[in-house]
Amino acid sequence: MEALQTYASSDDDDDTNDDKERQQSPEPQPKDVSSFRLPVVNSAPHVTLVDSQDRANHLALLTAGTQTRLAINLPIEATLAPEVGVQRNGCTQMTATDAVRAGSGKEVVTGVVEPAAMEDISFEAQYHTFNHSFYGATATARRRVNGAPPAAPALPGETIAGTIASLHDDNVFTRPSGAKRKHRSSAKAQAAADDVGDEETSGIWAPCEAKGTFLSDLEQGTMSEQQKALLKEHDETKRRKAEARNEVDEEMDFDRMVEKKTSHLLPARLKAGQTALEGKSKFCGAQEYDYQGRAWIEPPRGLRPDDGDHEIYVPKRCVHKWTGHTKGVQAIELFPQYGHLLLSGSMDNTVRIWDVYNDRKCQRVYEGHSGAVRGINFSTDGRQFLSCSFDRYIQLWDTETGQAVHSFTTRRVPYCVKFYPPDNTQFVVGDSNNMVVQFDARSGEIVQEYNHHLQAVNSVTFVDDNKRFVSTSDDKKLLVWEWGIPVPIKYISEPGMHSMPAVTLHPSGGFFAGQSLNNQIDVYTARDKFKINRKKVFKGHQNAGYACQIGFAPNGQYIMSGDGEGRLVFWDWKTTKVIRKLQAHDRGPTMGAVWHPLEPSKVVSCGWDGLIKYWD
Repeated sequence: MEALQTYASSDDDDDTNDDKERQQSPEPQPKDVSSFRLPVVNSAPHVTLVDSQDRANHLALLTAGTQTRLAINLPIEATLAPEVGVQRNGCTQMTATDAVRAGSGKEVVTGVVEPAAMEDISFEAQYHTFNHSFYGATATARRRVNGAPPAAPALPGETIAGTIASLHDDNVFTRPSGAKRKHRSSAKAQAAADDVGDEETSGIWAPCEAKGTFLSDLEQGTMSEQQKALLKEHDETKRRKAEARNEVDEEMDFDRMVEKKTSHLLPARLKAGQTALEGKSKFCGAQEYDYQGRAWIEPPRGLRPDDGDHEIYVPKRCVHKWTGHTKGVQAIELFPQYGHLLLSGSMDNTVRIWDVYNDRKCQRVYEGHSGAVRGINFSTDGRQFLSCSFDRYIQLWDTETGQAVHSFTTRRVPYCVKFYPPDNTQFVVGDSNNMVVQFDARSGEIVQEYNHHLQAVNSVTFVDDNKRFVSTSDDKKLLVWEWGIPVPIKYISEPGMHSMPAVTLHPSGGFFAGQSLNNQIDVYTARDKFKINRKKVFKGHQNAGYACQIGFAPNGQYIMSGDGEGRLVFWDWKTTKVIRKLQAHDRGPTMGAVWHPLEPSKVVSCGWDGLIKYWD
């Protein structure tokens, strides 16, 4: 072995010689080359060394995963950590396979049911908050960062969906209610009001505050005469407006006091400064004047008024229908003495006048009401007529030209209106204020008030050669008045009486008939004692609840009336027996019925079906 070690090969000698030569003659090095070093990179993460006790606890936790009771006391971090296993649809593999951990063990559309522990107060707070305000603890949660696993911890400023807010968060139990906020504001206001200030600054011995030194032009005396006149005019205008405002306020307060018990049954009260609609009309006929210059309201040349002393027949059939009103027709009236024109008031807020003899078309339409028309009445010569409406206004119209001459109001609802026959410059109105009001048509002022009824006045009828008039009301009373004297001369009120909303005078002038609401027509004498005629009672129709108009034949031989079932009933005046019943109107009651003054067997009726029918 020693010989071998001492043995030297030629290769070794060559290597040794090369090393020596390299050491003796070093190679030239490049100049100006800087040297650098790369940082040390450790790809393995830092791992905290776990002692033997933590490793034992971890192993015990893994073995206790299938148990329902803990055998060791684990720290809170370990119990709140996510469960170990493969994640599937937002839950662990262990949870999905364990029926105890998965609740029912069924997969639902939104995931797998898992048990959760939550206090009742927290659940109630979130439940009622969501039902009341449509948001809860999870409604404001933001989505997780894309790619972050479900078990990853929340980033700064990120809220994990599904976390439960604490009881101190904003919910229905912690948020102050409206009553509490109102109480706080009122308490602050009360405290501010109670703060009267300091005695030194606000007391009676406080120093006097310096007043402003500003003076107006009027105080300085530098205003010109023109400026003084303008200032005076301005002050006068303000004073008049204030007086008018106070007057209107007083009227509205009085209206409110009068109608406080029946306001729910009446149309709306007039507002401050409200006026009637501007009346307008439209002529629908062929021509307003004929070749001789006669107006369209003039009666035909062949007609002559008579006393009605001729044979009368009860009509049998309908010969014509007037259509044009869009709603029910409440009242109709024929032109005085001749009957060649027919006036109708409707619930469509219009009044129309129709031709009876010639082409039987609408001649003129009058528009000046904002409510349904309740009553109409021609003057004695037919040149003018009155209309009252539920808009609380009475309009005076010129029949020929259609001009609205004047508008009147009592600030109440007018139910009936009648011209005073001897003098067409005065008329009376029965209104909802339990009064009969007498107006002067020329000045528009109230002349007299007849105030003895206890409820709304429904009808006014002139009797005894127009020296007196009879008024009926909802209070079931019948009062007789002298014209111009506001004290009744006859007071008729009996226990068996009913309200009579419609009254008509007999052609002889000795009787008047009232539409009693117990389905009969009562007759009273129209002179002297004004007693009821118990032998003249007309029955056989159903009129309860409706103010159906009563009509007489020109000679007084027959009496007729509509009823609530749309029929037209005729009676014999002497025998009080029913002669004929006609089904006049289908949809609603027959409200109006008038006999033609010249044609012996012609009758006009109207109803709430919007039709006006001509019977022969």
